[in-house]
Amino acid sequence: AIALSFDPPQDDVMLEKPRKRGESVFSNGLGFKIIIRGILIGLSVLGAFTTVLGISQSLVHARTAAFLALVFTQLVHVFECKSETRSLFKINIFNNMKLIWAVLSSAVIVLSTVFVPAFNPVFKTVPLDLKSMLIVFGFVLYCAVFLIYVQITVAHIKARRLATLGNRNINYSSPFYNRATGNALPYNASVVFIGRRQGNNATKHQSVAHK
Repeated sequence: AIALSFDPPQDDVMLEKPRKRGESVFSNGLGFKIIIRGILIGLSVLGAFTTVLGISQSLVHARTAAFLALVFTQLVHVFECKSETRSLFKINIFNNMKLIWAVLSSAVIVLSTVFVPAFNPVFKTVPLDLKSMLIVFGFVLYCAVFLIYVQITVAHIKARRLATLGNRNINYSSPFYNRATGNALPYNASVVFIGRRQGNNATKHQSVAHK
């Protein structure tokens, strides 16, 4: 979480509509995403536990598998937290190297608790074989895919809702119509571009005013 706070701001952050006074932090679909993410992570951990338990018939092996699944789903989930509106395919996961190093170090530490014999008695873990590890990472991948799907679905619903609200009674000759994208802005904003060419150089000025 500390490393995530070093993320640079998104390019379009100033184009976001301001929150209303008293608006809940769980609005705009965030509460729904938190619930779905929790359910998916829980199902992934439970799936890894029951699958490894059925194969190994060992409770300690199953607990170790569940432990790894829980940690690695969280390490994948932290990259999804970089944006509330964009999926992992549309964000730059390498623009915060502190987060990258934090995730890598966390992965090394958690694997050490499983595969370093000195740590096994302390954390009550046992080394897992290749088959069990593949099962764990299979459920981690399953969770990651569905987390991305939820992110894309919520972003799509939000975009459609904003487009519907924005296209009501729009004067397409007004500055509130975004000619660059062909869509109406969902809030009162004006975008003015002034270009000046000098030889092969051009300057552009953009100002955005909010009410």
